[in-house]
Amino acid sequence: MKNLLISLALLAIGTSACTVVSENDEHVPSVEGASVQPNEICLTCPPDSEGGGGPPPEGPDLRPVTTTGNLCDQDPWGRLTVKIRNSGNRAAVASTTRVRFWWGPVDRAQFQIVTVQTPALAVGATASHAVAMPPSCWDPDCSFSIQADASSANTETNETNNSATGTCTW
Repeated sequence: MKNLLISLALLAIGTSACTVVSENDEHVPSVEGASVQPNEICLTCPPDSEGGGGPPPEGPDLRPVTTTGNLCDQDPWGRLTVKIRNSGNRAAVASTTRVRFWWGPVDRAQFQIVTVQTPALAVGATASHAVAMPPSCWDPDCSFSIQADASSANTETNETNNSATGTCTW
């Protein structure tokens, strides 16, 4: 039973870089100076690049994803399929996703912004949106950027992966 609990604890953390420590388990060394009660399991992680340690940060992590390997994933009606995934370890509240299309010469570029509401997402869940692409965007290609959690409704574990850019070619 104890091995099952250890395995479940490691799965919950989502990394094999953590070490399971228990004072009363001869097969797992104890941590010097740690205060562990009998039958209590303590999880410790090695220091990160900044010298910190401990478990991974807790919270949602919303980011644009693709299942085709190309962000220009269109449905049969020519709409852009935008997928937002919660890769964090906590549920995300409902948020706004912003899609910005642009076209034309750099010095006279035109753009259109479309916002869609992304529902609350459980850990590992993905929301999919069909976003109409502006007809004038095809000049000759249509470039776009996707920004998850554009309104900052969530305090995320990683705010640097919320955006992605792509181009659909004619």
